[in-house]
Amino acid sequence: MNIKTPRYEPRFKMIRNEKNFDSAHFIADIANLAFSLVYAVEEADEKLEILNNLLLSIIDKHAQTKNDII
Repeated sequence: MNIKTPRYEPRFKMIRNEKNFDSAHFIADIANLAFSLVYAVEEADEKLEILNNLLLSIIDKHAQTKNDII
C-alpha cells in the first residue's frame, strides 16, 4: 500500500499595517484626490471602478498590506 498523507498547505491572509498611519495626512490626501475623473465618465460601473482605484491608492499609500501565514 502506498498511502500518502496530505501535506499542510500554508494559507495567507492580507492585513494592513496601521502602525505609522497618520490620519491628518490621510484626510489631506483624500481631499486632494481628482474626483473630476469620476464625473468625466458616463457609465456607473466605470465611475465605481475609478473611485475604488483612487481610494485604494491612497489607502495603500498610508496603510500598506502584508501577508501573514495562518
